[in-house]
Amino acid sequence: CICLVEERQPAMANVLYLRDQKDYLLDKIELLTESYRVKIDQINLEQHVKFKELSQLHQAELTRINRALDEKSDAVVRLKQELEEQQRQTLHWLHTNETLQKQINEQQYRQELLDKELVKAEVQIDFIKDILIREKAF
Repeated sequence: CICLVEERQPAMANVLYLRDQKDYLLDKIELLTESYRVKIDQINLEQHVKFKELSQLHQAELTRINRALDEKSDAVVRLKQELEEQQRQTLHWLHTNETLQKQINEQQYRQELLDKELVKAEVQIDFIKDILIREKAF
């Protein structure tokens, strides 16, 4: 029976050694796992902070772009209004110009008629002068 105990002692020592090694390795795994959890939490926190910063920057940029877009839209509306006003003025001036051109044409026509009448009157005056001169001569 003692032989059996003596034969088992190295095996028991080996089992005890392996159990201690297993406990040591499990403790080491637990420490490493906790260390990695801390690192993962730290990385997650850093990512959250960076995401929040990027989100704020994105929001600020989006706000700036929207403001610029609103300004451009307002400018387009103003320019369209100015264009419409200029088109109305242009049509008014074209109409005024057309009316004035018609008046000028009418005045030129009347002037031509007056010139023709004046020429006729001068011819008649010359004719009357000739008649008066002939009558005096007789």
